[in-house]
Amino acid sequence: MADIIKLVTSDAGEKLRPIFDSIAENGLPDNCEVIYKGPRNLLATLDQGTINVKQFGIPSFPNNFIYGKLRKSKARRSFEHAHRLLQLGFDTPLPYAYIEIYRRNALGIPMLRRSYYICRHLPLDNIRLWEGHPDLPELVDQWGAEIARLHAAGVWMKDHSAGNVLLGRKDNGEFTFSYVDLNRIRFGVHSTHRLLRMFKSVSTSAHFTLLLARAYARAAGKNEQQVVHDVKKIFRKFNHIH
Repeated sequence: MADIIKLVTSDAGEKLRPIFDSIAENGLPDNCEVIYKGPRNLLATLDQGTINVKQFGIPSFPNNFIYGKLRKSKARRSFEHAHRLLQLGFDTPLPYAYIEIYRRNALGIPMLRRSYYICRHLPLDNIRLWEGHPDLPELVDQWGAEIARLHAAGVWMKDHSAGNVLLGRKDNGEFTFSYVDLNRIRFGVHSTHRLLRMFKSVSTSAHFTLLLARAYARAAGKNEQQVVHDVKKIFRKFNHIH
């Protein structure tokens, strides 16, 4: 029985459609460069390093039924969230397309087998080791201000870890922040407690977490002492510190 393929492109991705059609029909090409391969997901570049493809793991039941029917797939959410972030004035690699591949089960019900999110590749490193950055004070101040801007726009990133933030720098020395791994973003969130939970995994160090929280409070015009108190509780809970 033939697979059911859903391929959606952005305006920018339409000219690359033959590449995406090939992925939908045949999977990732042999000459792609694998950047990361985890137990479920795989990240690769192709087309001479200009295209980024995230291949999501094959969902098990009942998720393979839920995705596409009752809930959007991770690939589709990543694609739509990228567009929303760009519309709100935040940076993320330019979205090109998403692909969903379904196969009917014995009852004729389409079940999600595989999905891909495809975007432009940005040759930037994440800030996983930001605590040792040579310009740490400037980075902390600007990252804190960036988080304050996200919160003012109602953007809650449930996976806001340093590994999901790509760091760039303009000619004038100003830092830029570009977001990846987008499927677990929520928009229209204005609960202070939920938004502050974005600090839970920015660092494994309480000292540096609170350093960033203070910069955020200053930029957001919030009570610094209260923010530090709340973030400390969130950090301790996340790291099982009693």
